[in-house]
Amino acid sequence: MKIFFAAVLMTALACGCGQKMNCPEFEPVDGDNVTLDVSVPLSSGTKVTDVAGEATVNSLQVFVFRKDGILEAEARDDANTLSLSCTTGPKDVYAVANAPRITGINTLNSLKSKVSALSENSPTSFVMSGVKDVTLSGPTSVEIEVKRLVARVCIRKITNNFTLEQYRTGVVKIKGIYLLNVQSSFQYLGDLPALTWTNLHSFNSNAIPDLLYSGVMNTALNYGTPYETSNYFYCYPNPTADDTSDAGTGARFTRLVVELDINGKSYYYPVSIPGIERNKSYEITELKITRLGAASPDEPVSSLTATFTLKVLDWEPGTTLDPTI
Repeated sequence: MKIFFAAVLMTALACGCGQKMNCPEFEPVDGDNVTLDVSVPLSSGTKVTDVAGEATVNSLQVFVFRKDGILEAEARDDANTLSLSCTTGPKDVYAVANAPRITGINTLNSLKSKVSALSENSPTSFVMSGVKDVTLSGPTSVEIEVKRLVARVCIRKITNNFTLEQYRTGVVKIKGIYLLNVQSSFQYLGDLPALTWTNLHSFNSNAIPDLLYSGVMNTALNYGTPYETSNYFYCYPNPTADDTSDAGTGARFTRLVVELDINGKSYYYPVSIPGIERNKSYEITELKITRLGAASPDEPVSSLTATFTLKVLDWEPGTTLDPTI
């Protein structure tokens, strides 16, 4: 998929400061005007998906910066094409897809400071970004690879594998599946999370449900009959490397939580996912339930309670991890 656009030359950048010393210095731009055609194909990692809509581009915004970091051209449209022109010389071209219009940009640093909220995403419109270094000496066509800001967390299979007969024959239901301890803001250029938490320590069914919650399920989980419908969830990167144990606002691993109703009482089976990165897929291929779970969704369970296999993919073939809880 390609989206072609160019950028409108900003011949003057005005500053509303009261004193010149408080304003950025905008040097006059020399050079001929040339057409810059930019195609934005989805990266190989972004293309690989088994969920409809994950690779959809609904809008594009492009920023063209001179090498001194000053904005030269910018445009956005909900259509797939934009027409613009730039001056000759070296440029840094940034593309942002599926985001609200980003305003107040006059330097590269100001764009780098802009933060995306997780709520800007939907299952058919994920925020993406990419950059290309180009040198313009005449009419030029370039491609920019864009990648999603979100990571994907998926659970493929849940198995009732209770060791005790009383629970094998009991009434077991999947009440719901959701993400806990979610980073919900991230820089558009994909450098750092903004340390804004959603569902920290506890679950809120109203917190971005399209991305973080399966909805109420109440699905029977009988012994010998696994639940094999894949469920997908999306969050911003969480680089937390060490899980804290305090009940305050300390950094936590993002967790996928399966909540079961067992004979009328809720039990929780959280799967911790350390070091979540953008545009990667974290897949729990099977969660085997062997004993009663935790009393809290943020409370780790032992390997005697549940086991799982976690695969980490770059939304394309990647490495595999096999942790046990």
